[in-house]
Amino acid sequence: MDYLKELSVQLGGKIHVQNLYNWNYDEKSLRVLIIKDYKSYKIEINEFDNLFEIDINSGTDFSFSVNIPNKIFAYNTPTSISDFPYKVYFRRQDNIIHPLSNKQYPNSWSQVFTKIKELNLAENEGIFFYENATQLALASDRNLVSILDDFIDLVNKNGDIFRKEIRERIFKKNIPENLRHLIPLLKKWSIPDDSEREQLMEETSEKQKKKIIKTVWPYMVEINKFLDSFGDEALSHEAMLLGNLAELVSELQIT
Repeated sequence: MDYLKELSVQLGGKIHVQNLYNWNYDEKSLRVLIIKDYKSYKIEINEFDNLFEIDINSGTDFSFSVNIPNKIFAYNTPTSISDFPYKVYFRRQDNIIHPLSNKQYPNSWSQVFTKIKELNLAENEGIFFYENATQLALASDRNLVSILDDFIDLVNKNGDIFRKEIRERIFKKNIPENLRHLIPLLKKWSIPDDSEREQLMEETSEKQKKKIIKTVWPYMVEINKFLDSFGDEALSHEAMLLGNLAELVSELQIT
């Protein structure tokens, strides 16, 4: 049974080929299902060997992962929470404030953690919270549509802590002065998803492609130097955007 195709029938959307390695699961995804509008949310489902990663475009003020660490963004400091069966991972050990300690919306976060407890996560499953997305990494033998529906319902009922279609926040101070003129390009052209980037390129005129190359290509060395300056540290949001832009321009150069 092709579960991803079954999901595309139930949820709509289109399956794209990709070549995406994810350090969190130590697995490669070769296909992704992109649903532009499911109950007013954009949903992406990456198919891995043993997991399906469901991305919902709704995030929170807290960034952390549940049950498994987030190796990509260095959320690897485990924290135990009373009456919660899973470890919660944050980026730093000092000054950690977990969501349940948030005094403004304690009931909402309590509902979220209760829902996570009900999932009975296996050792290799996890939940990832970001400012612009929520990801569910779940085994392929689960009823993913039912879980997705429940989570969307949870998000809708707790709009005080979840946000949808968050405006991209780019801080000029986090980008070297010699690269700041590229900021206007980042919002549209810095696309991490291979299939979305490919679709955008198909919709872009040759004239526009040449213009982007002419604007960005002379600064590729400076971009790489900036990315290399992070060493073993996690890249900043702005650095990731510049990296995505550089990757797109590199692909345009060889096509």
